Amino acid sequence: MARLLIKLVVLSVLAVLLIGWWVAGSALRPVDRLTRAARAIAQSRDLGRRVRTGGARDELGRLATTFNGMLESLETAWQSQQRFVGDASHELRAPLTVMRGNLELLRRHPHLDAAEREEMLSDIERETSRLTRLVEDLLLLARSDAGVTLACRPVSLRAVAQEAMRGARLLAPALRLALHADDRPYMVSGDHDRLKQLLLILLDNAIKYSPEGSTVTVYLDQQGGEVLLSVQDQGSGIPPEAQPHIFERFYRADPARQREPGGAGLGLPIAQWIASQLRGTLEVQHTGPDGTTFCLRLPAADVPGQEEEQRA
Repeated sequence: MARLLIKLVVLSVLAVLLIGWWVAGSALRPVDRLTRAARAIAQSRDLGRRVRTGGARDELGRLATTFNGMLESLETAWQSQQRFVGDASHELRAPLTVMRGNLELLRRHPHLDAAEREEMLSDIERETSRLTRLVEDLLLLARSDAGVTLACRPVSLRAVAQEAMRGARLLAPALRLALHADDRPYMVSGDHDRLKQLLLILLDNAIKYSPEGSTVTVYLDQQGGEVLLSVQDQGSGIPPEAQPHIFERFYRADPARQREPGGAGLGLPIAQWIASQLRGTLEVQHTGPDGTTFCLRLPAADVPGQEEEQRA
C-alpha cells in the first residue's frame, strides 16, 4: 500500500511538472516570438517586418500590437529621413555642379575676354548665395527636428510686416505691395528675426506666382485674442493636386506656373515651423484663379500699458 502511494505521489508530481511546463511554455511563447522578431529586425535592419499577433487580446497581444505600431512609426521616420537626405543631396548637387563647371572653364581658358569672365564669376557668386541659403534652411530644419525652441518676447507684427515689405519691394519692383491695417501695433509674442523670415517667405512665394503689374496685399487684423496676418496675391492659384503637399519639404508646384522659377521647396515648411513655435497656425485661407491667400494666426501679446498708450 505504501509503495502504491509513493508511485501515485511521484506520478502526480510529474504530471504537475509537465502541465506547469506546458502552461509556462504557452504563456511565454509570444514573448519568445517577440524577442526573436526584435533580434531579427536588429540584425537585418528591415523595419518592414512585423510580429504576428495571432488576434490575442491579452497583455501580450497588446504588447505585440504596440511593438508593431512602434515599428511602423520607425519605418515612416526612416523613409522620411532617407527622402530628406536624397532631396537635400539633389539640391546641393545642382549649385555645386554649376560652380565646378565654371571654375574648370576659367582654369582651362585663362585668357577669356572680360565680359565672359565676369559672366562666369557672376554665375559662381549667384550659386554660392543659393548654396548658402539652402544650407541655412537645412540647419534651421535640423534645429526644428531637434526640438529647439524660439525665445519669444513682445513684438509689433505691424512693424515687422512693414520691414519685410520694404525688403520684398527690392525683389519685385514690377509688383505693387500694399498694407491694409489700422494704426494699432498688433503686438504678438515672438522672435523678431524669425517673424520677418516667415513674412519674407510668404511675400517671396506670392511674388513668384504673381503676374507683373499685379498687387500683393498684406492684411492685418485682430479678432479677440488672435492677431491675423494675411498675404494675398493675384496669381493663378494652387493646383488641387498640389494643395495637400505645399508644406512638405522640397515639394515644389509646377515651375511653369511661376513668374520667377527657383527655390528648393523649403520656404513654406520653415514658415509653418516658425508659426507653430510661436503657438500659431499658418494655412491656405483661399486659392483659385483669382489668387491665393495665406493666413497666419498668432496669439495676441498681453503687453501692460498697451491700452493706455493707444488711448494717449
